[in-house]
Amino acid sequence: FNKNLWSPSYVLFMAGADGLVLVVLYILIDVLGHALLVKPLIAVGMNPIALYVGSDVLVIIMIYLHHGTRSMLYYYLHYVFETWLPLAWASLFYSMTHVALWVSVGWRMFRKGIIIKL
Repeated sequence: FNKNLWSPSYVLFMAGADGLVLVVLYILIDVLGHALLVKPLIAVGMNPIALYVGSDVLVIIMIYLHHGTRSMLYYYLHYVFETWLPLAWASLFYSMTHVALWVSVGWRMFRKGIIIKL
């Protein structure tokens, strides 16, 4: 059996950490007026479903496009990240670049006034 991920100590620790992040953001944004820090979050928040679907579609396309016996996702991970990073770091950097890509797409949509509503 697997270890319980949501142990009481973990939940309490994360609730405290979330509370600290909330306090820091409140002070930075509302008290000190540094709203520029959250502009990327606002941009992503304007089209969250479009960015989520676009992200999933891109990954699905990369999985199903093959060159030989390997997917394009494998080639991207292997040749862009795994050639110079250990596997765990390569996975982290892949995830960070994927998020950065979709934040930039969200930012461009926000700047052009494109808001997709359901």
